Amino acid sequence: MLLEAERLLEFDRVREMLAAEARFYMSREIVRESKPVRHPEDVARLQDETAEAVHLLDSKGDIGLAGMRDPRDPLKRAMLGGVLNGSELLILCGIFQSMWIARNTVMAIEEDVPRLVEIASHIQDLRSVRSEIVAALSDSGDVLDSATPRLGQLRERARTAYQRAMRTMERIVSRDAFRSALQSNVIASRNDRLVLEVKSSERSTLPGIIHDISSSGQTAFIEPFQVVGATNEWRQMALEAEKEEERILRKFSRAIAARGEDAMASMQAAANLDAVVARGRLSLKIGGIRPKSSFDTDSNSRTELSLIEARHPLLGDEAVPISMHLDETRRGLVVTGPNTGGKTVALKTLGLMALMHQSGIQIPARESSELPVFDGVYADIGDAQSIDRSMSTFSSHMERVIKIIARASNHSLVLLDELGTGTDPEEGSALARAILDRLVKTGAWTCITTHHRQVSEYAATHDNLVNASVELDPETMLPNYRLIMDLPGQSYAMQVAQRLGLEQPILDHAETMLDPLRTQTESLLKSLQRERDNVREIQEQVTRDRAEAEKLRVEAEANLTQSEQERDKSIEQTRDQLKQEAQRVRRQMRRLMREAERNQTWQEARESAAEIVREVNSADWMDDEQSDDAKANRRSTEPRPDETPQFSVGDTVRVESLGLTGEIIEMDRDNRAVILAGTMRFQARPHMMTLVKSADVAPAINQAPTRASGAPRMSLVSDAAGDLDVRGSRVHMVESMIPQFIDRAFMQGLTSVRIIHGEGTGALRQAVRDMLSREPHVETFHPAPRNAGGNGVTIAMLG
Repeated sequence: MLLEAERLLEFDRVREMLAAEARFYMSREIVRESKPVRHPEDVARLQDETAEAVHLLDSKGDIGLAGMRDPRDPLKRAMLGGVLNGSELLILCGIFQSMWIARNTVMAIEEDVPRLVEIASHIQDLRSVRSEIVAALSDSGDVLDSATPRLGQLRERARTAYQRAMRTMERIVSRDAFRSALQSNVIASRNDRLVLEVKSSERSTLPGIIHDISSSGQTAFIEPFQVVGATNEWRQMALEAEKEEERILRKFSRAIAARGEDAMASMQAAANLDAVVARGRLSLKIGGIRPKSSFDTDSNSRTELSLIEARHPLLGDEAVPISMHLDETRRGLVVTGPNTGGKTVALKTLGLMALMHQSGIQIPARESSELPVFDGVYADIGDAQSIDRSMSTFSSHMERVIKIIARASNHSLVLLDELGTGTDPEEGSALARAILDRLVKTGAWTCITTHHRQVSEYAATHDNLVNASVELDPETMLPNYRLIMDLPGQSYAMQVAQRLGLEQPILDHAETMLDPLRTQTESLLKSLQRERDNVREIQEQVTRDRAEAEKLRVEAEANLTQSEQERDKSIEQTRDQLKQEAQRVRRQMRRLMREAERNQTWQEARESAAEIVREVNSADWMDDEQSDDAKANRRSTEPRPDETPQFSVGDTVRVESLGLTGEIIEMDRDNRAVILAGTMRFQARPHMMTLVKSADVAPAINQAPTRASGAPRMSLVSDAAGDLDVRGSRVHMVESMIPQFIDRAFMQGLTSVRIIHGEGTGALRQAVRDMLSREPHVETFHPAPRNAGGNGVTIAMLG
């Protein structure tokens, strides 16, 4: 019954589609002989293999396995002591090579494909056998002269002898004494001997050995005595060369025979691997997915059968997707509707999805589809009338249904087409309902098609059954092949008859003969179908609107991301430009200091340094140094007038762009602050400043310096020695502050400075002293006296 169901569902055609995807001769045999498995563990294993094959094809490409001819016969002959010819040896060597490539392709991603690795690991390395054979044979399978030194020598001697014999023959043909006796100047060959075509009447003219006579008796094929010696030498060398070739081929055949068992096992493994990859190739070709799978082995498990937009695999692009859903409480589906509407196609689609799933083939459906694992798929589809047994259509169907009822279990899938047809409609309907009830009580997953209205009405009142229908287009009366769940179908008999041209009086008379209740039911079904179509249109519009909204959201996110990237890029460019300019200013300051030290022109150097400071503090400098993008970004980030921070004289502020902290000593008319940092005066706009300490909470005189947000702060003490407080700062924060601080102190004419770093772990202290050791203006440095900070302060002497 299972094989009969495969035949009725045309699963053999699916199997042939799979065989066409196999590249290896032996794997096609495996595919054609394969059967759907029935245990969940086996189904899971096959589906795991196929999923890995799909991943392999997507990530690494195909495995490269090929072999259109069956390699087992020559291999077995070699193992029995036979000698293979060059072509057979090359075929085996090509298979050895392609098998090894296939193995390596799998092993390249072995962590991702453990089941394929398990198969491929049985392919053994036969390259050592292959390499020697391939080096000795030409592409056409001929043994090369270089196969052995002896073979090359024998062939050379044979060629020399042959050429000598040919030159002798050519001299005989050119002699006038023999020209009249020859039928032609052609030098022919008979029985591997060189001969001339001599007229039979003139054969005494040319002494020699007669090897053949033409069928007409007019020509004798004679080997002149003058060439017998050269021909004998040619034939002797040629025969010895043939023996050497045979010896070489025998040696290669024995080498393959020695690895015969390994080669046979490897070819079987390669065939198994290619059969799995063939499932992956077919799955990709039909757009297959791995359905969720469940198996109702205990009372608490939940089992569902759900196909979402499943496509009949044999209909190709013409297949109309169908969806159906059954669960553990509703395991029976009754499909009604007009002829040619697609009821049988829906039935076959379900059956093929189950067989493909349990054969390890991914099914052409949408994600989230789900299938149980069935212990058997039983089907009664089509007209099974048996003329030789004098059985009617009804009897043939009923005989098959009886066998199905006897075999079906609660893990079976039963597909019955046109149940209850071929007999009295009332009795047929009753039988269909009773059979359906029996199958559902058994727990079998059941799908039937019928034209009986009573069966669909029975399904509507049954807790374990659900209706579905196919329909015709109301305007064209042509099938659309869609399957509509939870709605019984119409027959459309009247509409089809009208469209085909049946006279209207006949149609009107037929209408009067219908049961009024049936007419009301048909009218209600039409109303439900119209409402369903309206709902479907609304749902489709909602889906389109959601897709459009999602598209706009993605575009908005992309634009936002691009804007953020452009902003970050502009900030980074500005930072780089400021860093380069700071380095330029520092180099300029150092040059001034060196010139002042050399020429003793300290006053001029101080004036030049002050000019540089004024230039740096100028707003025009900032605009000149920044790129257009940076200027635009700065303008976009400047606070609006109503958001401008308010500062007062006496506030301590931090200017991050310059790395300086100082006190506001003046606010000009343009709301720009004049800031004193040590002895350096500069200007800054409000948006460039961050408040460190407000003037109204200034610390008392002689109070220890404070830190704001961990940023280093520069101040001037009463004894005119420069102080730099870096306590709480990280090493990378003070790397740029130390050189700037030393340069300013040197320009101010200070002879010593103090750097307050605290004791802590000692990392910051060591970093400060390492930087001081590299400063050219620092002559020496040492810890402060114990009463002046001790090891938490470093005093640097400038010179």
